[in-house]
Amino acid sequence: MTDSVLVSANFKSGSGSECGPQEDRAVTTGPQPGATKEVAGCRSISVENGVLVPATSSLQLVARERIVFRPGVRVAAGGYLSARVNPTYGSSAGLANLAISDPEGAGTPSGGSAESPRWWTPESEDARRREGGASTTAAQAAGTSTSTGGGGSGDANEQALTAPRSLTATPGDGSVGLYWENVQEADGYHVYWSRNPGIHPYTAASYDGFVANVSDARLIVGELENDHEYFFVVTAARGGHESPPSIEVAAIPEAGPVLVAGRYRLEALDAPTVVDLETGLEWQRCALGQQWDGAACTGSAGAYSHAEARQATTAFNRPHASEEPEWRVPAIEELQGLVYCTSGTPAHFPDGTGCWGSHGIPTLEPTVFPTGSAAGGWFWSRSTHTDGQAWGVDFDRGIAQPYHSSAFSSVRLLRPVSERGDE
Repeated sequence: MTDSVLVSANFKSGSGSECGPQEDRAVTTGPQPGATKEVAGCRSISVENGVLVPATSSLQLVARERIVFRPGVRVAAGGYLSARVNPTYGSSAGLANLAISDPEGAGTPSGGSAESPRWWTPESEDARRREGGASTTAAQAAGTSTSTGGGGSGDANEQALTAPRSLTATPGDGSVGLYWENVQEADGYHVYWSRNPGIHPYTAASYDGFVANVSDARLIVGELENDHEYFFVVTAARGGHESPPSIEVAAIPEAGPVLVAGRYRLEALDAPTVVDLETGLEWQRCALGQQWDGAACTGSAGAYSHAEARQATTAFNRPHASEEPEWRVPAIEELQGLVYCTSGTPAHFPDGTGCWGSHGIPTLEPTVFPTGSAAGGWFWSRSTHTDGQAWGVDFDRGIAQPYHSSAFSSVRLLRPVSERGDE
C-alpha cells in the first residue's frame, strides 16, 4: 500500500501550462533558476524523480484529483513549491492534498504531521548543514540530482537501484562503524545520520550529517559524542540517482574496547588487528599484501603458492622483529574458525562444511574483517594434506578443503595473544 502524507500549501496564481480536466501530466523537469513553473487544471499531476526546484525559483501545481511526488524530488533552500488539489479549478479551494508516493517502500513518512512542510522547503540552517563549509561538493552530489530529463535512461537507472541491505552499526569510542551488503549496480553510497530517528535522505531537516560518494560498503563515522544514541541510513547511488534508503539502525558510541559478535575485541574501530577472545588469537584484519587505512583494507591481497606464503610471512615479520611472538600462517582449524555465514545456516562460525543458502561474500565477520569481496576466495593454512597438497579455506563459500600446493592463494596472519608479554 502506498504511503502518503497530507500537508498544507498555499497556491499563488501565475502564468504557466494548463491541461484538460481528464489529462494526466508528468512533471519531469523543474523550473529554471529564478523562474516560476506552473502546471494546472489536470486530473492528476506526478512530479518525477530528479525534479529540482532551485533557489529563487517556484514550482506551482493545481490538480483536480491528485498530486503525486516520487522519491527524489528536491527543493533547494530559497526555492518554493506549492500544490493544490481543487476539484473545481478556477474557484477558491481549501488545503492541498499532497500525496508523497513511495511505491518501492522507500520509507516515506505516513500520516499527517505538522512538520511535513519541511520536506519541501528546507530552512537556510538546513541548507548550511547540508551544503556548507568543506562539505559543499559532497553535499551537492548527495542532495541534488543533476539529471532533470524526463523518462529515458535516467528513470531506468533509478528503477535498477535497490536499497542497501543488512545495514549494521557497531559502536566505538566517539565513532560508529557501518557495514552493509554491496549493491552491484551502484557506483557509490550516501550515508546519513541523526540524533533523532526518522531519517529521510530527501529531507535535510531529518538528519544532522552525511557523507556522499562512499566507495565501499562500509564507513566509520567519527567525531560523535559518546553515550548518546545516533541513527543511520544508507542509500546506493549511480549517475546522480539515489536508491530508496536502507533500514534505519542505531548505535551508542562509548569509550573503551569494542566487542563484536560476543567474540572479537577491537581496541578501537580503526585498530589494524583484532583479538579472538574464544581462541586467544590476534589476527591481522587485512590479508597479506593489503594495507589498513583505518576503516578498510586497501590494495589487493597477495597471491602465493604454499611455499611462497611462508616466505612472504618471514618478510612481513622483518620490520616487526621487536614484536613477540611473530606473526604466522594459521592452522586449518584456526583459519576455518573465521568463517561467518550471513545466511545463518549453518550456524555462526560453522565447522568447514560451507555456508548454505543465500549468504554474503566473503564469508567473514564484516565488522571485524571489512575487506570487501577482494578478500574472498582461497586462503592458505599451514596444514598439509598429502604429497603436493595443503589445506585452505574458500571464503567465497566458507568451505575448507585441500588443494595443490603450487596453486596461488591469499594469506591471513595471526599470532597467539597468550604468549605476549604485554597481555
